[in-house]
Order: sequence, then C-alpha cells, then structure tokens
Amino acid sequence: MKENSNEKILSIDKNNLKYDDFVNEATKLISASEKNESSFIFMVTNYELNNGNMNHNDVFNLITKSIFNTFNTMFFSIAEKSQLFIFENLEDNELNDTIFAFTKKINENYVEGLSIRYGLCKYTKEVDSFDDLYHTAFDNLKTITVNKLKPKKDSPFFNRVNKLLSKIEAYDRSLCLHSYNITQIVKMIAKEYKLGRKETEKLIVASLLHDIGYVDIPIEIFRKKEPLTKKELNMIKSHPLIAHEKYLKNLPGFDEISNIILAHHEFIDGSGYPKGLKGDHIPIGSQMISIADTFLSMQMTIYSKDKDKVPFDEIVDYFIKNAGEKWQEELVTIFITILVDYEISHGFYN
Repeated sequence: MKENSNEKILSIDKNNLKYDDFVNEATKLISASEKNESSFIFMVTNYELNNGNMNHNDVFNLITKSIFNTFNTMFFSIAEKSQLFIFENLEDNELNDTIFAFTKKINENYVEGLSIRYGLCKYTKEVDSFDDLYHTAFDNLKTITVNKLKPKKDSPFFNRVNKLLSKIEAYDRSLCLHSYNITQIVKMIAKEYKLGRKETEKLIVASLLHDIGYVDIPIEIFRKKEPLTKKELNMIKSHPLIAHEKYLKNLPGFDEISNIILAHHEFIDGSGYPKGLKGDHIPIGSQMISIADTFLSMQMTIYSKDKDKVPFDEIVDYFIKNAGEKWQEELVTIFITILVDYEISHGFYN
C-alpha cells in the first residue's frame, strides 16, 4: 500500500495481499470519508489480448497509466487481467466525461488485438457491503471501443472524418462515446453478415458520424430529462436530415456514408423517420446502426437513475418480435446470436 502527498491511492497487489484485507482497508477509507459526504464510483476493468507484440504486463501498464494520467484521486486493486479503481468525489454528471477521457487515452495508445471492458457502480450508504459494489461493477462490464482511425498520409477524407468527430466531442462527450460503442456492435454484425471490406470501412465511418446532426440542436434540448415538447421532439428527429444536408452529402467520397446516416432511424415497415422509407429502400448499413442504437438504448447504465435494467430475455424477445417488421430477419438473427454468445461468455445480464 502506498500513499502519495498529492493523491490518495490505495494500491494492493492481490498476489501479496488477500482480497479480504483489501476490502477492510478500502472500507475504512470510505467510512472515514463519509463524514465529508464524499462520493465514490467503482470501476472494474477487464481485458482480452490477442497480440503477439504485447504481454499482459504491458496492457496493465497501459490501463493504469491511462487512468493515473487522467484522474487524481483513486484507489486501485490488481487482479489477473482485471483492475479495480475507486474514484472519490466523482459525481453522476462527471461519469460520462470519466469514461470518455479513459477511452480517449486508450485510443491514443491504439493496440491492435486489445479489447477492454469496464463496469461501473456508484457507492451509496445503503449498499450492504463493499464486496457487493465490486461484483455489481464487474457484472456490468461493457466494451470500450478502440476505434482510432489510421489515415493515409495527408488524406483529405480522414481529415474530414476526424474534424467531424471533433465537432461531436465538443458538443457532448457522451454522444461521442455512444458513437464509439455503436461502431463496435456494428462491426460485429457486419463481420457475421460477411459485408465486403470497402462497404465495412464506409459503414464504420457512418457509425462514428451517425449522430453528427445533433450538433445543430440546442444542447439543453439534447440533455433534457423531462418529456420533450412536440416542437423539441421534431428537432431531435431532424438530426439525420441535418447530418445529410448540412454536413455530409456534398463532401467528396461521402455519398454512401451520407445515405446510410440519413436512414439510420428508418424501419422496413415504414414507421421510421425522417422519410418513412420501407423495405429495400433502407440501406443495410442503416439497419445495422439502428439495431445497435436500439440495443444500447435498452441497456442499463449502472449509474442512471432514469431507467431500470431491461432483462436479457426481454431484449431478445423485443428483437425477435420486430424481426421482419423493423429490421431484416437475417440481421436480427445475426445480432441475437452475437448477443447470446456474449451473454454466455461474459454474463453481462446475470
């Protein structure tokens, strides 16, 4: 265990100290801080590595340095392929910035073949035990998408993409993180669908930029938690059209990307927006983004007070029910297979 004059850091290697001892030490620190009404967020990271140029110690150093270079106050514990970070005085409204900053640090050190997952849990005085917090965070692991684009030297296309991504980041970091997560899911669907390489590359760009139209909508409306007025809802629904008309359709090389983004809220039964397109008039890439977007909207965010966790079987039932109605049946079958495989492998919804 070490103490730093500038940071309060509890660092315990589970190889040298029993987990029960770690729990006792961390509980003492949290209990002592309760007098000052301190708040704590538990963050568990877990990773998989398929890269012969790195070892597990390299990955551990990458993750911990990314955290330590971004945040000042934390405690952490080391386990094999897993770390536990405890952030002190981190409020709900700082969580998206926390995750985004961590993701950005990982992206800056892009490593092919590295998949990182994180789980979050907020400490409250009503929680029965420290152990419950750790396991709640671990049970809610979500993938951190490493999507650093590798542009060709002086590529105007990739320069435009990165400028548009910067616009999304400046508008709202959580929206940028959302785009990264959408892209991760879309890539898995495209792979199983056996989409061609060039089509997949365009789809990845479309996934990253699918919400660029939001940047023209007042941020107070985008972040509003109360029910939207009819006028506000129409503004929200205009974001695919804004993306197409204002930002993308006139850019060289963006024709297909722009059309995918324009239709990413359309459904094959004609019930979507902005144009009410039906069937084959909706690009296959648009449907993949729509499936990923719908899934993420149903997922629980552990720190959200606004919605409860949607049970795994209800999510599966929802997609089965809407196969052939909102999305092509083949795409839904592929997505459910991916979802079930991840549930079996990682137990996200246990």
